[in-house]
Amino acid sequence: MGAISPILESSSSSIDIQRDPKTTDISALLSDVQSRTTTLSECLAKALDLALKYNFENLANFCRLELSGWEKSNWVNNPEDIPKYRFSEVFIAPFFELNLQYFGWGQNISAIFDFMRKDTKNFYPYKMLHTQSISYIESQTERLSGTLERNIITVHKTLSELMINTSDPDTSDPDTSDPDHPVRVYGKASDLLGILDAVRNELTKMLLDLLPGE
Repeated sequence: MGAISPILESSSSSIDIQRDPKTTDISALLSDVQSRTTTLSECLAKALDLALKYNFENLANFCRLELSGWEKSNWVNNPEDIPKYRFSEVFIAPFFELNLQYFGWGQNISAIFDFMRKDTKNFYPYKMLHTQSISYIESQTERLSGTLERNIITVHKTLSELMINTSDPDTSDPDTSDPDHPVRVYGKASDLLGILDAVRNELTKMLLDLLPGE
């Protein structure tokens, strides 16, 4: 029997262990989150339903923010609540456009970012908040599937849209007093995957904390 059965019976197999529906629901959702066969946005939607069903307030707030996006109205009164994984290193170009067709890059994204780090006159390092919803970020990573490591994201913003208070002393602002000055922002497309992984890990942690045990 040992070779044909996936479990081995024991003398205590007759004990009836009560299954808590809440625990069953959490476990099922954890399976979806870890399998990666269900999109992260779908997992968050399911987690929100579960949170509302069992009154898990922290989980509900987390899911709402990740599903709707970290727009300013969601954090303006509590900027310290913004998770670090929603920020990524970018470079602001307030006066010039980066020539992505320059042959000297050699299709090497690291060379491009090394250049911007060294050209401190024209490019300014910054930590940019990615406010988009998880479903939008997922759509972008799917669109760039297979080329994320070789792609640069270019975003057009104004300085006022980037002026987010952070405690990072390395964050510097361009030398201009016009908050409506248009700038180009360059970042790594692969950072979007980092956001998805961080949200998935955070959701997993929150669900695990809701399971019974020590």
